[in-house]
Amino acid sequence: MIALEGLTGGPLNQEQLADAIRVQSQTLGRVLTRLENTGLITRTRRTSDRRQLKVELTDAGVAAVEAARQAEVNAYPDDPDIGWNVLRKELTKFVRAVPPGRDTDVVPFAPPEHRTGHRPQAGRAAGMRGWEQPRQN
Repeated sequence: MIALEGLTGGPLNQEQLADAIRVQSQTLGRVLTRLENTGLITRTRRTSDRRQLKVELTDAGVAAVEAARQAEVNAYPDDPDIGWNVLRKELTKFVRAVPPGRDTDVVPFAPPEHRTGHRPQAGRAAGMRGWEQPRQN
């Protein structure tokens, strides 16, 4: 959905879309292949530069984005005491602040050890799933 959302402003090439949604172009290539195979996007060679592909939403892709947006609206309770818009804006600022190409092995913040005086548990003891396990050197 993030890749589809990135194309709502109009066609982009793969590198532009990767920059817009803050992923590496190589990673995005696999996603675009799946989206193209399911008919949500098209990729066509640019006439001005045959090396570049123009990535564009299809009608089905536009419909998928609209359905996802509606599902998001339906998922949030209509409660004026919940600041969903504020939360969304703050999360958007956070995601945009992450520099592209950041080393994903580096944790962006340190756990609050100073509050308890002891180090928090790591790994499964702390309730982490397999893919979240710290690397063993």
